[in-house]
Amino acid sequence: MQLQTDVAGERAVEGEHRRTRRRQAALTALLLGVAGVGYRVVLLAAGVPPANSDEATMGLAALHISQGRELPVYFYGQHYMGTLEAYLAAPVVALAGPDIWALRLPLLMLYAVFLLAMWQLTRRLYTPWFATAIVGLLAFGSHRVIQNQFVAGGGYPEINPGAALLLLIAVVLGFRGAAARHAYGLYLAFGFIAGLLIWNDWLVAPYVAVAALLLLLPGVRPLLGRPGLALLGGLLLGIAPLLWHDLTQPVGNGAIATFLNMSDGAAETGWAQRLHGGVLLGVPLAQGFCGYGRCEPWQIAWAPIWGLLLIAATVAAARGLWRRRAAAGPPLAQADPTLAQANPPLPQAGPERTAAQDRERTRQAGRLALLVAAAITVLMYVRDDAAAVTPWESARYLHGLLIATAAVCWPLWWAARRAVGRPVRVGGIAGLAFVAALGLTASGTVLMRRQEISAIDDGQRLLATELPRAGTTAFYSDYWTCNLVTYLAGERVRCAVLDERLHPGYDRYAAYAPQVAAVPEQTFAFVTGSPGDAALAQWFAADGTPVEITTMGGYTLYRPLRPVPLPR
Repeated sequence: MQLQTDVAGERAVEGEHRRTRRRQAALTALLLGVAGVGYRVVLLAAGVPPANSDEATMGLAALHISQGRELPVYFYGQHYMGTLEAYLAAPVVALAGPDIWALRLPLLMLYAVFLLAMWQLTRRLYTPWFATAIVGLLAFGSHRVIQNQFVAGGGYPEINPGAALLLLIAVVLGFRGAAARHAYGLYLAFGFIAGLLIWNDWLVAPYVAVAALLLLLPGVRPLLGRPGLALLGGLLLGIAPLLWHDLTQPVGNGAIATFLNMSDGAAETGWAQRLHGGVLLGVPLAQGFCGYGRCEPWQIAWAPIWGLLLIAATVAAARGLWRRRAAAGPPLAQADPTLAQANPPLPQAGPERTAAQDRERTRQAGRLALLVAAAITVLMYVRDDAAAVTPWESARYLHGLLIATAAVCWPLWWAARRAVGRPVRVGGIAGLAFVAALGLTASGTVLMRRQEISAIDDGQRLLATELPRAGTTAFYSDYWTCNLVTYLAGERVRCAVLDERLHPGYDRYAAYAPQVAAVPEQTFAFVTGSPGDAALAQWFAADGTPVEITTMGGYTLYRPLRPVPLPR
């Protein structure tokens, strides 16, 4: 009896120590998360990164939603990439008016959700302090990372928070085992988030797929009845915009048909070019290791390291999942000592043992799911010519790799922990590698702050203010000016796009071109010294049309004194 009492007392003390360590890890993660959010608040106030016309197009959708004029399902001018960002920003735009920060404030909230979901997911799949280290990694943000998280250009900022929440729900349900059958709210939330993500951007498909497989890990039987109905109901609700759009559009204009047409083209560049742009450049860019417009060789070195870590972690997770068929308990501690610190030994029999086995099986499957999704994301990207042709801008397609940061970095953390108090060289090297990863993200962040702020241009904001004040209600300009000025002006002035040869260009919101053409007083605004500016000067000189020329915020404005027909 005394022995049982002593054992119970030791377990109670050990449990209290674990809870204390978890609270300390959570508090540290909270401080790191606040620092990450605070850093982005500074960028939000500074207008970094600079806005562009694509982001303003989403702003116009938010403006139209806030005014009750339209309920766009997809980004204006295309039949894919949902407008979730516009619906999130619409209340802010309605209250504060059209501004860039009104579009980015909801994305800041999504970033905070991402950090919270990643900590909760990582502490369940690994350990609390490792989860805290991952939050520290994700708190930094170089140019490419901030661009993906913070610019409301469609699709990317909501991918990571949504996918992380989806995986977290699947893991929580897996940990609950048989009790998960009564968690109808979680099944509903899983279906709803999955539907939203599929509607919003198909780039997240690998993570949705592995989360669904993780949910099906116990089999189909747990989903029969109310859980399955809740899951299906949530899915239909989330994906409803896509279904409504495809059912009301002509055949060929639906999202599914558009996506298939985008994906069936054969690559024209070689594998060597795509691997260089998609892996050697893409992986460090997407994870925030590179500065603004440049990847140093020592930063590119992360790509092969990342690949080796991915392979090692995948093999370990697959072996761990395979071994879960046998009894857990002491062999688990021998195979992975850090897990023994985070989880008490499994009981030898009974319901508690079954629940512990469910948790461990879900843990190993969750790790494998993250790694498989990351590998599929990279493979999908390197199949595309964009990886070779536009690697710097197209690295946004690898934005989802941040979700798998913990799964890929776990071998480093595990080896470093084993080295504590032991003369293990591999573990020491692993610890240094993890610290180096922190340093790389920090260096990318510092370079972004120093170089991106200098890129801010207030010319479009000046046009949005001064043109309406001068009585101008319509003008012609280039693609990267038009919608940005129109949005910042709250549509008090509207713009139609002309290309460098002054031919009609790509107007994402088709209604603007006829509206501008109907205004008799023509105004043209092009960046001073640009090809469009030179073409206008030459055109008016050759035509002999009298024209009033002024400059404003780096733009040259042309106002012909009589209407002139546009070149065709």
